[in-house]
Amino acid sequence: MRRYKNLIPALVLFLASCNNAGEEEPDGGPCSYKETVFPARLIQLEQRDSLSWDARFEVSLPDGTDKKDTVGFYQLNNQYIPDGKIKKDSIAVDSLYQYVVMDIVSGHCNPQVIIVRLEKP
Repeated sequence: MRRYKNLIPALVLFLASCNNAGEEEPDGGPCSYKETVFPARLIQLEQRDSLSWDARFEVSLPDGTDKKDTVGFYQLNNQYIPDGKIKKDSIAVDSLYQYVVMDIVSGHCNPQVIIVRLEKP
């Protein structure tokens, strides 16, 4: 029994430290974001396979300079554009879409999320 004398207080301390319910909101949702939308010009459509496409967009950087950046749809959205959406929504090179910067307002999610929306600005 003497061998376990120090184990009991350590076990109690460990279990007490794991019980932080209600102290703070856990990581994840719910979260809310403030969105800022910038125009993104579609400069290239690239067919990945018979059912999906990737796209490259030219975006004026939101820092107020005249510098432009090129971003990919898959790079930001982690998905390709379905072939049906290209046809249905008439997605075409030289059209303007939305480069969306979302900054967290509340919650414990990613502090900033950037995506491209295939909607007209």
